[in-house]
Amino acid sequence: MSKSNTDVFSVLTQSQGRAQQAVDKGARLLQELAEIARDNAEALAVSSKAAAAGFESLGLEAAAFGQKNFENTTAAMKSLTAVRTPAELFQLQGEFVRAMFDSLLSQSNRIGDTLIELGGQIATPLADRYIAAVDRVKVATLQD
Repeated sequence: MSKSNTDVFSVLTQSQGRAQQAVDKGARLLQELAEIARDNAEALAVSSKAAAAGFESLGLEAAAFGQKNFENTTAAMKSLTAVRTPAELFQLQGEFVRAMFDSLLSQSNRIGDTLIELGGQIATPLADRYIAAVDRVKVATLQD
């Protein structure tokens, strides 16, 4: 073989080797992306389950709060029917309003705390997956 044929053969061999490396790297990247997608779906399922459970709990708590308020209001109305003086009426009415306000404030604080906790439970699996996916893609694309 002549020197120019040898050079052409060498260039073709090197090109074929680089092309094969690129194909291999692409295949590894596609495999990584498939695994990332599967893991993301699992994280989304965990997050969705946490959201469903949290909102179900909030619904049950709201129903219990409504039931308790109904019972307290019924009891207050019964006590108001037994009032004998206007002073006694204003005293009972003031106590009832204070109790309702305290109950509402307490419930609002509980709901706020629950929503903050629930937000963390929903976001954590997704945020963890995002970080892991970015790291895996970086590693997969930077490998030789």
